[in-house]
Amino acid sequence: MSTHANNNSPKAGLFGQLSKCWKIVTKIAANTKEDVPESIRAARSGTPSLSEQNRKLKEDNARLEQIVRFDRLTGILNRDSILTIVEENIAKAIREPGFTFCLGFLDGAGFKETNDRYGHKKGDELLQTLARRLKTNIRPYDHVGRYGGDEFVMVIDYHDAQKVSEHANKWNNEWKKFDPNPANITPFDSGWLSISKTSLCKLLPNANIKDIPAKDLTTLVVAIADNEMYKAKAIRKKIPVDKKKEDEIDELKDILSQTYPKNLHSNSLNLVA
Repeated sequence: MSTHANNNSPKAGLFGQLSKCWKIVTKIAANTKEDVPESIRAARSGTPSLSEQNRKLKEDNARLEQIVRFDRLTGILNRDSILTIVEENIAKAIREPGFTFCLGFLDGAGFKETNDRYGHKKGDELLQTLARRLKTNIRPYDHVGRYGGDEFVMVIDYHDAQKVSEHANKWNNEWKKFDPNPANITPFDSGWLSISKTSLCKLLPNANIKDIPAKDLTTLVVAIADNEMYKAKAIRKKIPVDKKKEDEIDELKDILSQTYPKNLHSNSLNLVA
């Protein structure tokens, strides 16, 4: 009797009705264009829902971008990313004669001494500190990237390299108060350039600037900014300036001028005439 009573209890009856309803719903769904809700179907099959897959895809893409674009140690842009930004700004400067930007090449002055005296861990901490301070002291539309080792490249949306250089020197003096590296050396040496279509034409007076790929111009201006930084370092250390870098820059200028001569198109027109 107990079994008969249980089968006819209100609870058992309710479960029976729900089971019948579910069978009817799934049967209707199978015979119509409407399907079982995606979230229910995914839960029943054990596979992630489409929204869950999209969320995971976005997370994977964000992680991939972090790996591809940013330096693993410092968290700022890596070499390829910052050079791409330099290229884009050079291309813009050539298209828009009124556009000028500042390019900076910076070197962590105390890096080698810190590494030698305190070990690589302290050296890494110094690089992270410099990168963080550079990043937090620029505007959202300016850029800083790690070029390699203790070298950084900055792209500043401003027309006067001299003023940017003076501002960078203020950073140096201010940061030194906080002793950013155990060796207690000036945080960095830097070289700055103002880059515009006019300045590029002055660098390569015998070349047709519009014909030169932005990537080749980037190689040139980064080398020049690097040399300006090197000269600043030599002055600080009171040592002679090695002319090797300037010779390499002159050689690169000659190659670009010969490959993309200024009068190439005008000569062609004269031949046609």
